[in-house]
Amino acid sequence: MKKLILLLLLLFPMSAYSQWEIPVPARGDTLSEVHGEVQALQDTTTDVHSTLSAFQSANGDTLTDVHTLARALQDSLTDTHTLIRAQQDSLTDVHTLTNTTNVTVSDIESDEHSSTFLYSRKAVQTGTSKADTSAVAFYSFDLTAAADSTYGAAVQILGTADTPRILGNTTFHIAGFMVNSVNSNSLYKVRIVWGASVAAGLAAMTFTETWVFGDSANPQQSQPTAIHVQMAEVATGTEAWVQIANAAGAQTMGLTFDTHEHD
Repeated sequence: MKKLILLLLLLFPMSAYSQWEIPVPARGDTLSEVHGEVQALQDTTTDVHSTLSAFQSANGDTLTDVHTLARALQDSLTDTHTLIRAQQDSLTDVHTLTNTTNVTVSDIESDEHSSTFLYSRKAVQTGTSKADTSAVAFYSFDLTAAADSTYGAAVQILGTADTPRILGNTTFHIAGFMVNSVNSNSLYKVRIVWGASVAAGLAAMTFTETWVFGDSANPQQSQPTAIHVQMAEVATGTEAWVQIANAAGAQTMGLTFDTHEHD
């Protein structure tokens, strides 16, 4: 084996491989080049900084004006936004008012074109029905005032079974009444109460009042001749009572009434 190695060395000396050697660059030269490029970049950065500083020095007032203008524009936009919000709130209020007005007009229109149902006293009353809509004779609800301008006894004019007249209607109100008899040419107060009872209605303030000037000779000419009742819309089946008062003491009145119903 040793002889073979010696033979190879004689045939192929080491100098034959010199042409295949890879040159290794000097480390110092490479670092110097990198340092030079970094220095050049630093110089460029310094130049940019100097240019910006010069621009800022030359245009400081302009930049301040631009900043001031931008702030003023921002304030203006804020004011505009506030104004738009105020207008939006105003439009919302108008929209709400319009809807409320539309509902009110609709209610008035509905009441104006609803049917009127006439009621008189039922000849044979029951616990749930006090009024009659089909009686031929005009049976009046007879009322008596108490002494000294005090309301007399309440007379029930509607029971729970007296409304609605039209199946499916859910609300009604007493629209008016007609005087059929009075025994005094004097001023009467008429009060209509509705609710669970007279006491409950008075406590809850669910009642309405009006004036009537009696004409004993011509009761239907008692003033006003068309007696309108101002009252809330109530659920069908609501009970109602009526009372009168007269300064002259225990005077009397007979009346009938009418209603409007709504679905």
